[in-house]
Amino acid sequence: MTGERVYLQPRKYVVAAIHDMKELQKGKSNLADTLGGIINYTVRMYHSKWEYQFIVTDIGMNRCTVNIEIAGEVKHKEDKILKAYALLDSILTVNTRIELKEKMQVPKKLNS
Repeated sequence: MTGERVYLQPRKYVVAAIHDMKELQKGKSNLADTLGGIINYTVRMYHSKWEYQFIVTDIGMNRCTVNIEIAGEVKHKEDKILKAYALLDSILTVNTRIELKEKMQVPKKLNS
């Protein structure tokens, strides 16, 4: 099973974030062709073991696609792919513009 998503960030940032994911998950590298955008690593958790295969492709204008495949006979592959994208998204928020405010404005109706 494979997933694909477009990121509005340069490939080098996304590849660096995937390497961070590997470190966070204490993954063991199987293949790391950073220049080619191919990163494979194995994760062990409890009694399970699976391999992530990432392919990051530059599509121009500081955008890229990320394909994630889960290799091996693993249950719930779709969940693992969705969680991998969620983790990648959380790491990439460093380069995402977020507006922060000191104090939240409470509507007057709630103040009564």
